[in-house]
Amino acid sequence: MEQTELARLKTADYITFESGSGVRGFFAGREAEAASLFETVRPVCIGKVTAAVLAEYGVKNALTASDYTADGILEVLLTDRNEITR
Repeated sequence: MEQTELARLKTADYITFESGSGVRGFFAGREAEAASLFETVRPVCIGKVTAAVLAEYGVKNALTASDYTADGILEVLLTDRNEITR
């Protein structure tokens, strides 16, 4: 992912991660730039293991699905959105 692609992600509400290797690939070679995204973008992880890998990069504010499936990610996203709109 080029730097300009990272800049475009700053307008996202969420970035989802479905595996630890996905987290590592996202940060590969641009750790500081990628980590700075999470000052404004909320990370969402499919489970605790993925969230732990994300925390290795200093990102500790991830929403984490309790059901380690796409439906689990959807549930945590919808719950967060409902809390924001209250």
